[in-house]
Amino acid sequence: MSEFLSASLFSLEIYMVFQKVLIRNSSLIIDWAGLLGNLKFWEMHKDGGHFAAWERPDELVADIREFFGPGGGAAGVCK
Repeated sequence: MSEFLSASLFSLEIYMVFQKVLIRNSSLIIDWAGLLGNLKFWEMHKDGGHFAAWERPDELVADIREFFGPGGGAAGVCK
């Protein structure tokens, strides 16, 4: 079974890659995530940051539903 990856990126987040390297460029994160595995879904959001589940729950839930829903990157993985 291959693993499917999904990424929801929020514009106010600062990403730490490796040690002490801070990145605010979301496209670099997408490129990096694609190297980790089979990136099937990604979305960049205009608002929200580190606490996206609290700050922007509707957007995060929509991403999860799209990823696991019909036609999504992980459709049919769970029943």
